[in-house]
Amino acid sequence: MNDSPSDDQSDSTRHEQKLRQLRAQLSGLENLQADSHASSSKPLTSSVRPSSPISEEDSQEQSRAAISTGFEVYSQVLTAALMMAIPAAAGYWIDTQWNLMLLGPIGIVVGIAGGVMYLVRKTKSH
Repeated sequence: MNDSPSDDQSDSTRHEQKLRQLRAQLSGLENLQADSHASSSKPLTSSVRPSSPISEEDSQEQSRAAISTGFEVYSQVLTAALMMAIPAAAGYWIDTQWNLMLLGPIGIVVGIAGGVMYLVRKTKSH
């Protein structure tokens, strides 16, 4: 690896060129925004801002509602997964205890059917 002063200068020159390019792009964006402001009476951010300010209580209530919805979906998915896994695991365990080869596959079919039925019912209720 050659760390000569000319390598440092070329890196510095490349960085300066890149910086000039970025500044030119930023200037172009600022000009575009200024043109947009001149052509419309509303600022660009007016469509993003709510028509009325949100109070801290409303914000907390929305946050709680989002968390509540997240936990509800999580519990439904976990329930469906357990409904599919428990019959299969129980069938496999019984098969290993009694040297059978029948209840594991039956548990898998029953578990998948039960989980799918649960998901369909939950989907229809919402």
